[in-house]
Amino acid sequence: MYRAYTHEEIINHYRLKCKRKVVVQMIKYDRLWATMKKKHISQYKLSKDYGVDNAQLHRLRKNMVIKTVTIDNLCRILDCRVEDIMEYIPDDEE
Repeated sequence: MYRAYTHEEIINHYRLKCKRKVVVQMIKYDRLWATMKKKHISQYKLSKDYGVDNAQLHRLRKNMVIKTVTIDNLCRILDCRVEDIMEYIPDDEE
């Protein structure tokens, strides 16, 4: 059985495997929720009217890894740019 891993779990795994410093690159989807509110589109509407899988919405809520095709679909549905739904947060350890 497979399970989804968060960005933190993946990075922590590689920190244990690598002897050199690993730079964490975090992608957050907090902007997605603000854009959805602005466009009056709920998670329910994304799921029911646009066919966005509930598992993908869960992954977005948890800032987990998602496919670029999902990002593309969200940008099309919301008529927005990538930076309106996601944000890069650099590692504090740099």
